Amino acid sequence: MNVVGYIRVSTQGQAKDGYSLKYQEEEIQAYCEKHGWNLIHISSYKKFFAEVDGKTALAFWERYPSPSYLEGVRIDELTAFL
Repeated sequence: MNVVGYIRVSTQGQAKDGYSLKYQEEEIQAYCEKHGWNLIHISSYKKFFAEVDGKTALAFWERYPSPSYLEGVRIDELTAFL
């Protein structure tokens, strides 16, 4: 199964308290390997997530377009998983 990952931090505290973007990326990679999933992309937001209007992953995907190989994925499809 092809999957995409999504990483972000909400606050500077999370970034400092061991929940960094790098840590999240490593956890996603390990999880995908464990389940035999093909991780094709990890989206990240390098600023604090509270800066994104709406403060949800859906707001992120609406504001920052997905990679071209995810074109055709509709917002309602993403909403079902968020």
